[in-house]
Amino acid sequence: LRNRGSKGVFVNQTFLATMELSILVSREPVHEWDEMLDVHHGSIYLYTGWLNGNASVQREPVYFLFKDNEEVVAMLSGFIRPVCNGPHKQLFFYSGIASAQNNPEILIAAKKALLDYARKNNYYRVILKSYDYNTYLEARIKPYCEFKRSECVLDLNCSENDLINGFKDSYRRNMKRGLSRGAAFGFGFEAGLVDAMLLLMNETQRVRCSKGYGKYGLLTMPFLNRDEMVRMLEQRNAAIFYIRLAERIVSAQFVVMIRTKAYGILMGTSEDGYHIYAPSVLFYKTALYLREEGFKSYNLGGIPIGRKNKGVEKFKLDMGARLYCSSEEATGFLLSPLRKY
Repeated sequence: LRNRGSKGVFVNQTFLATMELSILVSREPVHEWDEMLDVHHGSIYLYTGWLNGNASVQREPVYFLFKDNEEVVAMLSGFIRPVCNGPHKQLFFYSGIASAQNNPEILIAAKKALLDYARKNNYYRVILKSYDYNTYLEARIKPYCEFKRSECVLDLNCSENDLINGFKDSYRRNMKRGLSRGAAFGFGFEAGLVDAMLLLMNETQRVRCSKGYGKYGLLTMPFLNRDEMVRMLEQRNAAIFYIRLAERIVSAQFVVMIRTKAYGILMGTSEDGYHIYAPSVLFYKTALYLREEGFKSYNLGGIPIGRKNKGVEKFKLDMGARLYCSSEEATGFLLSPLRKY
């Protein structure tokens, strides 16, 4: 390790001498990027399938390898995109830095290398979201600011019996009620299913608003719109899973599926769907399908902050999911004329 004199940082009040990492940046993934990312336990949003599905004129994929001498010790990928749709550029990542060594010193050194790269190459901001960041490890460094969030993840690396035994009794009862009331499971990759889900998401918003939750944005994943979802479906890196009641789809979820990971991003349910406990059946049947197809984890999505959302958290935990806490990190403007002094 190359130390920098007596300089260092505090992590949970523990002093760590800083190390220096070299950085390799490319607009195309290196050979076997996805296989390397498997080793470093990367988020589903660092894989090439996600980046290819969401690239556009204003979102250019970029890949980072962080090296200690010649050893790759960390990885990251994301997009180069405009700041507020203007002429200046920023680095945007859907998840944090992946590193197999689970070492705060490596993460701090990688964040510093990323920051130095951004400044030297005239990027005005660095934004690190934390979607599917189950290996999050606290490693603070200025000028990154942190924003806490959490997600629920279901472990599929188990037998079907173990999966079902992980459900709480109340979840099992609702699941059985849904099946007895005619909830029929299916999935597909057609663009029309995206439109059906978006309509259901509007219905979900109306139901939640009537219960005092307040209005909220429907498309919560940054820059993920209908066109990107359709492209992901066409590439078979995502599917729409749904529940039918007679001939009507009453609940649907858009699930990203890459390598051995799955992530449920968006979901909508009609009032009829809630009456037959369609969400309970949908999550259960989707989990069974993913497990049978060899997926090892099913991220049920984030938990919005606030006491009003405790019901959402309880629903997901009752399915036997594990709660993971992480932090999004972002810098302010690093360069003039937008920099704040």
